[in-house]
Amino acid sequence: MLSDRVFLGAGVRTINDKTLTWRDPHREPILVAPQFGTGAKVGSGSVILAGVTIGARALVGAASLVTHDIPPGALAYGHPARVHGEAS
Repeated sequence: MLSDRVFLGAGVRTINDKTLTWRDPHREPILVAPQFGTGAKVGSGSVILAGVTIGARALVGAASLVTHDIPPGALAYGHPARVHGEAS
């Protein structure tokens, strides 16, 4: 889900399959899209995994791998992404 005023940089990838059940033709995948809070910003080339929430006004640095929720107003970056402070 994308809320209002969300910015996704070029080449951001979102993943919605937590279990890779597409490999088994007898199982239906449970798809869980990532969520982006109001005013969240995600830098170019980042990958956001299934079910992750990027909080309102959070900032994710370019080329980050986001494996866990990012709280509202946080500055996060890295591989995997970690919170390093507050977004300004």
